[in-house]
Amino acid sequence: MPVGSVVEGEVVRVTDFGAFVELETGIEGLIHISELSEERVEKPSDVIKVGDKVKALIMSIDKDDKKIALSKKNAENGADLSKYQDEQGGTSALAEKLKGFSVD
Repeated sequence: MPVGSVVEGEVVRVTDFGAFVELETGIEGLIHISELSEERVEKPSDVIKVGDKVKALIMSIDKDDKKIALSKKNAENGADLSKYQDEQGGTSALAEKLKGFSVD
């Protein structure tokens, strides 16, 4: 799926700085604490739990650093998706972007 798309996944870990969501087997993205809600969140565990199914907007994919940034609040509020671009300035399929991506 391209950057700017809304995806659904399952929360697999909650940390002090956000929540990791499994998008596909072995592929996780991070919803930073600032992207969990429009309201200020003190502790991610107050608003999200392991096992929760969530919809999130793909904000960026960094293949080199193996990072996927997600936003739950932007998926919920219908944010302007045009500002979310990949590092080449366009969008591409998630599978294509993650070709060769492995979790070691």
